[in-house]
Amino acid sequence: MRIIVAVLCALVAPLALRAQTPTPRSDPAFEAAATLAAMSGLTARPAWDAPVPATLDDALAESSTAKRKSTGKLLMIMGGSAVVAGAIVGGGGGAALIVAGILSGGYGFWLFQEK
Repeated sequence: MRIIVAVLCALVAPLALRAQTPTPRSDPAFEAAATLAAMSGLTARPAWDAPVPATLDDALAESSTAKRKSTGKLLMIMGGSAVVAGAIVGGGGGAALIVAGILSGGYGFWLFQEK
């Protein structure tokens, strides 16, 4: 059974590799699609025609904002979980968890709201 699976994988592997190779821009299908897009009046630009940012800071600005927002969400969720866990545990350890949860949730909210 293992031999059959190995032979099938060896036969299918070249097909998968060919499917992932990029098509050149001189491909007739690409030219036809470009012609149809020009005839239909679409204003969308292809990915290789996107504007290039002037500096590295401009390029990283959008990704860092999205990263801060996602980090803020995560910290708010973790802070809320710590508050609930601290309320369940109770005592001195529970109070420490509640305080830590409030602090991390507040910092997460600050990161999330920052522009």
